[in-house]
Amino acid sequence: MKLVRTRFDTLIILILILLAFALRAHNLAAQSLWYDEGVTAHVAQFGVADLVRWTADDIQPPLYYLVVAGWGRLAGWSEWSLRFVSVFFGTLTIPLLAILARRLTRSRTAAVLAALFATLHPALLYYSQEARMYAMLVALGVSVAYCVLRLNGEWRMANGEAGGGRRAAWLWAAAYILTATAAVYTHYFAFFLLLALGVVFLLQTWQSPIPNPQSSIPTKFSIFNFQFSIFISTNLAILLAYLPWFRILFTRLDVDTSYWPGALKLGEAIRHIALLFTSGETVLEADGIRLLWMYAAVTVIALWGGIAEARRRSIRQPAGSRTRLVHGGANNSGISCSSRVRDPAGLPQKILGSTRRVTDPARAKYSRSYLRRPVLARGKSQSPLHDTTSSGETSSTTNFQFSIFNFQFSILLIPIAATLALAAFTPKFNPRYVLVALPGLLLLWSSGLAALLRQIEPLWQQVRGKACSTEPKAFPALAGLVAVGLLVGGFAFADLNWFTDPAFSKAQWRELAAHVRAAREPDEAVVLVSGHAWAVWHYYAPDMDPIRLPDIEILDVNAVLTFANTGAPLSTGLADALGVWLITWQDEVVDPTVVVPLQLGRAGVEAAVDASFWQIGLRHFTDLDAAHITAQPPMQVADAINFGDRLRLLGHSVLDNGDLLLFWQPIGETPLPDLQWVAQTRTAEGFPYASISDRRPAGYDFPAFRWRPGAVVVGRTPAAEWAGPAAMPGNYTLHLGVYDPQGDVAGLDVLSDDGIPLGKRGILTLTLSTPTLAQVISQPWTQIAPGVEMAASLDATTAEPGQRLLLTLFWRITASATLPAQVRVTWPGVEPISVAVDPHLSGQTWPAGTILRTLHSLTVPPISPSAVILNVAGLDLPVTVAPSSRRFAAPVLAQEIGAVFGGQIELLGLTAQDAGSATVDLVWRAADTPTADYTVSLQWLGTDDRPAAQADALLPGPSATWLPGQVVTQSVTVPLPPLPGDYRLVAVLYNAADPAFPRLPLAGGGEWVQLK
Repeated sequence: MKLVRTRFDTLIILILILLAFALRAHNLAAQSLWYDEGVTAHVAQFGVADLVRWTADDIQPPLYYLVVAGWGRLAGWSEWSLRFVSVFFGTLTIPLLAILARRLTRSRTAAVLAALFATLHPALLYYSQEARMYAMLVALGVSVAYCVLRLNGEWRMANGEAGGGRRAAWLWAAAYILTATAAVYTHYFAFFLLLALGVVFLLQTWQSPIPNPQSSIPTKFSIFNFQFSIFISTNLAILLAYLPWFRILFTRLDVDTSYWPGALKLGEAIRHIALLFTSGETVLEADGIRLLWMYAAVTVIALWGGIAEARRRSIRQPAGSRTRLVHGGANNSGISCSSRVRDPAGLPQKILGSTRRVTDPARAKYSRSYLRRPVLARGKSQSPLHDTTSSGETSSTTNFQFSIFNFQFSILLIPIAATLALAAFTPKFNPRYVLVALPGLLLLWSSGLAALLRQIEPLWQQVRGKACSTEPKAFPALAGLVAVGLLVGGFAFADLNWFTDPAFSKAQWRELAAHVRAAREPDEAVVLVSGHAWAVWHYYAPDMDPIRLPDIEILDVNAVLTFANTGAPLSTGLADALGVWLITWQDEVVDPTVVVPLQLGRAGVEAAVDASFWQIGLRHFTDLDAAHITAQPPMQVADAINFGDRLRLLGHSVLDNGDLLLFWQPIGETPLPDLQWVAQTRTAEGFPYASISDRRPAGYDFPAFRWRPGAVVVGRTPAAEWAGPAAMPGNYTLHLGVYDPQGDVAGLDVLSDDGIPLGKRGILTLTLSTPTLAQVISQPWTQIAPGVEMAASLDATTAEPGQRLLLTLFWRITASATLPAQVRVTWPGVEPISVAVDPHLSGQTWPAGTILRTLHSLTVPPISPSAVILNVAGLDLPVTVAPSSRRFAAPVLAQEIGAVFGGQIELLGLTAQDAGSATVDLVWRAADTPTADYTVSLQWLGTDDRPAAQADALLPGPSATWLPGQVVTQSVTVPLPPLPGDYRLVAVLYNAADPAFPRLPLAGGGEWVQLK
């Protein structure tokens, strides 16, 4: 029966190995190589010296590339051949993990489950079909772990014995040195696995040291301790073997610029690791997060099974037992209906393996099966991690399963923790870097669930009607089966995605190269952004040598493209070209401000491309004239707006399609914070037309803290964002402010040439030459002229008499037509009025399909408060007229001023306030109808009449809606001067809508009035 079961388990593992190979070889060449795989193909074809030199400048050591280089010279350089190396190591991981699980747990079921989980695990499958080193790394990591187990067990067995045991231990020590050295020459982070295994080894040494019989020193970590000395010597050998590469390792950690600097987001990193270890790379993150609950439940069930097994095995063995056992497998189930063998004292030994007594220590050997375990002297029958006392009695505090937990959790958690700790200091992290820790989780699942599945045997014996002294437990067996089913189902779901869902395809370089080759004219060039993607492009298109921008071999986040460093290579490379194909990949890193498309758009005309390629951009420019490519920022208007002596807006340009280019330059050598900017677009009449929400000056991918001192950085804002949808051609002003979200959110001061604050907003005058595209308009349309339809909306539905409402009119041209010159507006009980349409718009013919948006000001007439209908050219708009809240009587003043600005607005005075308060309560009165929406500026002037601090605020209402005699109160908070001294608080009124910021003069002369 034992032989049948052993052969059955072995057969299952062989089937799983074949299944693993079939899955890993399935559709191996169906997808294109992506960038990293292209690097593998490129580097592997170097000579050995050049290969080692290249990897020394990269972030990976050379062993994997050397293996691929040897294989490629035998099997060729096809996609299938390049990826087959990973197929081989990915398949090899299956038996290696099964052997490791069997050696660790003494359970055939655990070995089968480990092989099953490794066969189907989506991350292992994914990286087994990728021409990179991760499948090889995992296989070597499992091999290293197995060597550590064998080495520990052999030294324990060899203690007190002569010859063979000691020689076997040295052989496993040599195997450990070779596999560990290969692992760290495959990937730097394999060192963290060695750290974990070292912790396991030292924990075992501390728990049960094996002293040298020739030494009386009892110290557990003495050099005379066999275990500790072998640990030191083998790892010293590994370090010596790696000595030639250590300088390169630390250099790359220090100078590697393939990642942006920044702080590690620990929570995000842990989440991504959890997703990789459960759903791999082939489940959408939202789905993977939901599945984490299932995998967490499975892990809890596995821990429950492991703890139950620990309790079952923590039984004392009889003291003084001298039985020496040679196991083809230790007690696999602990079920009392198994065969029994008695020791010399007549005590039953419950085992499920081939057991024989050995009376001659010199004849102690090993079983030839991979399921074997070592012979131990002095009655010690144990796993390599199972300790006994010197008398042969099992320690009551050190049990079998606890040692297994040490091993599993160490190789799972220590590499992850070490990698995250390194990333906290050097933020270069990708979840696949910790893939070497994944076998720890698979071992945890397989050992714990195997313990639960052992309950199936007594249940089966009960069904067959056989007697069994162990009471069957259905719930643990059912929980184990459900957990295994959930794991297999989850893995199958991810694997199916990998083979069938195009969302998980690799970048389509092969398809891209074929398309460009077929569509490219002989006089057309190719530009590759970023240039470090040349390796994979060259693999598929060696006949189409591109212009590489930037010209780098390895990604460098500091190699950002500008007009200065693209002008020369583009103008030279495209001098004789009439067209160009622009290929973009990782352009958000090297060309975050889209300089290259701007250059090519200036030099030619962009044509439509009738194909798209996963993860890669392709654009086509024709009618090329390289003379229009420039090395200087193409500013149409120089603005030179200084924001707080931190950032300067050098100028702007409006492209033919209406997109706005802003040219920024940091001031000084100090790195900038993550500055943001906001803006409001106003019509020529000063009405708010569009708003730009918080954003980085040069785009999300290029924050200001990455800018180099003195560099000119361009930011592009689409016309539909700065002018809004359906924007009408014409002149606008853009009121722009810059602020630090981690500092003063009120915004940086706009400074004059002599450093005087001029407010918080800089003003640009912009001209839009073509309408922007419209969004979906939900308002009803009505035809008001042949070929012209109109819709309307108000900025508010409740207003007081005298209050201003902004009327938005949408014009849709259904056939070539002109807009009407005016629109009739009717309030109930009031004579109709006409709203004029800009003559520039009504005086030209618009093509069919055009949609425009115009803005008009309406004043609510003095009608009784009620719900009314405003009729706009036949469209009814509901308006609620509210009772008037206007005041015409002044409050009690604590300080009378009586200063009249421009004959329009009078500052009556100040109301009562605390003497030391920074808030000023102003009382205004309209001397006449104000002609604009004015802004008050309160400034603390020093003895030199220069502002030391100030605050600017738009007058409430705004002021253009005030009626003559109307009284308005306003509170303004003014920051106090930063330095002590003598200051005067003064008030100034100016028109912030005018780029010249004209001030209203006082009736008695001057521009400001002193408040206190």
